[in-house]
Amino acid sequence: MTIILAFDPSTDITGAALIRLDQAGPAVVRFVAIDASRVRRGTDLTARIARIAFTRGELAAWLATSIDMGLAPTHIAFEAPPPPRQISGWNTAQAMAQAVGAYLSIPSLLHLPVEPIFRQSACGAVGAGRLYSSPAGKTSKEQAAKRASLKAAVIEGVNRLTGLELTGDQDAEADAIAVGLSAAGKLEEERKKAAQGTLKLRKAPVRKPKVAA
Repeated sequence: MTIILAFDPSTDITGAALIRLDQAGPAVVRFVAIDASRVRRGTDLTARIARIAFTRGELAAWLATSIDMGLAPTHIAFEAPPPPRQISGWNTAQAMAQAVGAYLSIPSLLHLPVEPIFRQSACGAVGAGRLYSSPAGKTSKEQAAKRASLKAAVIEGVNRLTGLELTGDQDAEADAIAVGLSAAGKLEEERKKAAQGTLKLRKAPVRKPKVAA
């Protein structure tokens, strides 16, 4: 059985989810949001490290409980930070990279395969890919409206696909689940290709070697 740990890394609120993948398809078995926004306010390095450390500890504890429940992850997927030019400055890119590195260094995860999932792929997995790719507008008001619409679309898509009833303030959980569903889709596609390759090999005609005269 495949169990994907998917998370949406942040230095404030990090969402995580466990997605079981079997012959019936992907299913969400557990999810959580870890809120470190009040641990130490501020954008300086010390505050950022304190929030990342808090989240890492909480995530490790949540994973330990999951493993005790028989839900040990076999794969990891995380929302990959976009290039620095696409987000608000180098500090934000650096913070996201630090968060990813810290969370992946949890001992129970060190031996697992890791799949970075970009935001566009995660949105596409829940039917919000077209909205993600649409223009955000030039003004801050238009851009904020686009972010709000995309947030709502991801939550709605996750609920539709999984049968969950996430609310508007559970966007961190929805983002993590979307990442997990995208990763599950990629794994399923890889396995189908591998199976087709094996089938072709089995059907290939057996040719007798020619004997030199």
